[in-house]
Amino acid sequence: MKIFEKRPNFVKTYGVVLKYQSRTGQHNMYKEFRDTSVNGAISQLYMEMSGNHRANHDTVHVIRTNVLNKKADVRRGDSIAYRDSKIRFPVVKTIARASQKKFRTVFKASRPNTYKS
Repeated sequence: MKIFEKRPNFVKTYGVVLKYQSRTGQHNMYKEFRDTSVNGAISQLYMEMSGNHRANHDTVHVIRTNVLNKKADVRRGDSIAYRDSKIRFPVVKTIARASQKKFRTVFKASRPNTYKS
């Protein structure tokens, strides 16, 4: 079943309550994910549960999901780190550009080297 968001353009923090069957028994768990939709958060949940807890997707049962709008509702430190409205991600890759317009071309013709000198 797919759930479509009213505003899928904004990243939200989702809290997920679940239970899953491991080799030793049933376990209850609470996890938080940041995504633009509930579907994306649940797919992150399944990937994390299969990777970190070796749980198959058919043994994971989602009990409840909710959107955490207030900062006080967020429990996990990883989710709190990205709640800041002034957070910035610097661009670490610089692209070399032509110094003048006359040096710009659409295609650069260069012969490939087939040997090491």
